[in-house]
Amino acid sequence: MLIRFIIGVLLGLYLGTARPVGADDAVDGFREAHGRFFHLLSSERTDLELGYRFEPSVEEDGGPGEYRLHAFDLELELPYALDRDFFLRGGFEYGARGYDFEPVASPALAAGSELLHRVELLGGAGYFLSDDFLLTGLVAAGTYTNFVGGFDTAWLDYRAEGFAVYRINPGAQLLLGVSRSQVFDEHTIVPLVGLRLLSATGHLHLSITAPVEARLTYRLNPAFELYAGGWAEGNLYHVEIDDRSLDLHVHDRRLGSGATYWITKNITLGLEAGLLWGSELEFKLAEAGQFDNDLKTAPYVAAGIGFAL
Repeated sequence: MLIRFIIGVLLGLYLGTARPVGADDAVDGFREAHGRFFHLLSSERTDLELGYRFEPSVEEDGGPGEYRLHAFDLELELPYALDRDFFLRGGFEYGARGYDFEPVASPALAAGSELLHRVELLGGAGYFLSDDFLLTGLVAAGTYTNFVGGFDTAWLDYRAEGFAVYRINPGAQLLLGVSRSQVFDEHTIVPLVGLRLLSATGHLHLSITAPVEARLTYRLNPAFELYAGGWAEGNLYHVEIDDRSLDLHVHDRRLGSGATYWITKNITLGLEAGLLWGSELEFKLAEAGQFDNDLKTAPYVAAGIGFAL
């Protein structure tokens, strides 16, 4: 049933992006006017991205909890230009986190193999006040659960972000914004401050959106680039485990480096490796018997493929 839902959403998004006669002029004018602006803002992104991450062994720091994780992600976001300066944003995201928890002696909560799902629909818009000043926002609403038991409105949640982006010169942008998410347990509403820098040669690109991400990219040639960075992500899942309903909070903190290769002008392959550092996995249940503390530093590997549509 979930697969049918995903296919239906993707088909709807595809049909929804079918452009009426004459709309190509708006697209061409939009790309010509703002293509370089978006390249500076997010040169590493493609429209459709499929990713996989493997965490072979992660232990609780000061507690008995331990798990192995296989994580899969699908992200699709497409812009729809209505005229030279105004565009809509729409898309879909699906994430699956497959945990294999190690048995713990006499736990209050017996967790085994658990599969957490994140299903989100994206919607937003952007408007250029001038060629150098963009206002944009996005809302992602969906379900965060393991789909065990009957439907519960606690599965539903949303995240949102809004930005003002100003281009100082062809190689520098400043960002100010705010986000509503579960990246930080103690701060649902988080202010965002960002910077984008592109070297005169176009080989070096710095992207910072504090406090959630920072990435430095070096392009060796038009088809191959290396990068290093840090990322903070998080979600709150409402799940049923061991016949108990509870909230499970995931905080991912990653430091890593990798490489991206453009197979064609529309397809990329990526590999990444690094460390989980300061991450958390918390069962929000009194005396769960495990995962009441931070996680130890642990390695991870990741791979992905991207499509520019």
